This record gives sequence, C-alpha cells and structure tokens, in this order.
Amino acid sequence: MHPEDDVAIANVAGANLLTHTPEVRTWLAEIEKQFVLGTYAYADGATHVLLSMAADAVVADLLNGRNDITLAYLATPTDTFMVPLDAVLESRRRWDSRGFSGLLQAPLRTLKQFEPNYPQTIFSADGTEVGLNDSLISQQGANYALAKRLQRWRALVARSTGTPVSINLAPATRTRSVIKNRALAAAYAGADRFGIEVFDPAT
Repeated sequence: MHPEDDVAIANVAGANLLTHTPEVRTWLAEIEKQFVLGTYAYADGATHVLLSMAADAVVADLLNGRNDITLAYLATPTDTFMVPLDAVLESRRRWDSRGFSGLLQAPLRTLKQFEPNYPQTIFSADGTEVGLNDSLISQQGANYALAKRLQRWRALVARSTGTPVSINLAPATRTRSVIKNRALAAAYAGADRFGIEVFDPAT
C-alpha cells in the first residue's frame, strides 16, 4: 500500500461508538469467523460511562445471537479486589517488619495517608477468608469507577454463561489522562519511594 493511501484511509476509518452504536453492532455481526472483541474505549468524565454503556450494549446483543466470541478487557489497578489470605498475611508481615522506614512513615499514618492494606479480613459466600484491597482513587472520579466497573460486571456475567473472557489488570501507567491531574501526577512521581513501579505508556 502506498503511504498516501494510509492517509486517505485514516481520514475515513473508524466509527463513533456513541452515535453509531447499531451500525458498529451490525458490522461486527457480519464477521463470519470467531473473533475476539476487545473493549478499550476511553474518554474523560461522563462520556467514559456512555462509551462503556454503548460498548456493553454491542457486546450483549452480539452474545445473544452467537457463541463464538471471546471478550477482552483491560482492568484498572485503581479498583477494589478480593485478595487471597496468603497475600494478606505476607502484606501484614512486611508492614510489621518495616523497621526504620516505618518511623519515617509515622507522620503519614497520623494524617491517615499511609495505613496497612488489610486491617481486617472478610469471609466470602463460600466461607473463604480474604482481604479486601480498596485501591479506588477519588481523584479519578465516580465516572471512571463506574465505566470500568461496567466492564468487570460484563466480564463476570459472560464468563458465568460460558463465554471465554480475557480481563488482565493493567499496571499503573503514566498516561496523559492520569498525569494531567496534579494530585495523581505527584503521587506517580513519588510512587517508587513506596516500592510501586509506574510504567510509561509505551511499555
């Protein structure tokens, strides 16, 4: 293909998921072979929720008519997760063995900014003891949390009915949407001091 053809195609390629939701669904339904449908749309604010809803409507409708689709999502690390008990115990062991660094962190604990991850455990419906990791970040807002939670819900529902699902947890990443928030940019800049690695988008 000639390089100029790439430009011509780029000028007309793509679709607006919000305004052409039925057309996107119809186009995908015309794929005759099995395929993987990845949902990675993002926008700031409430538009992110609308995008997730539109994508979910497409997914739900496609799954009603065929059983050869695999779903793929990229989950956010800033969410809430159940954690196995052995990981909880290891986290507590490390917290208790901090030594001198623990003394340096005392002012942050006073301000409720640096606390152990798992002060208590809970029991799941089947009696399994787990920890609850709350990594939600208020600066990202309710819209972001809801948009990503919609994807997790769809992944769980689809998996429970036999649809193959890939939902990998993305690492903390210095994306433009994150570092444009001053509080998040500052947190990411100092994350390495707390043993947290933040990745560049190209990683």
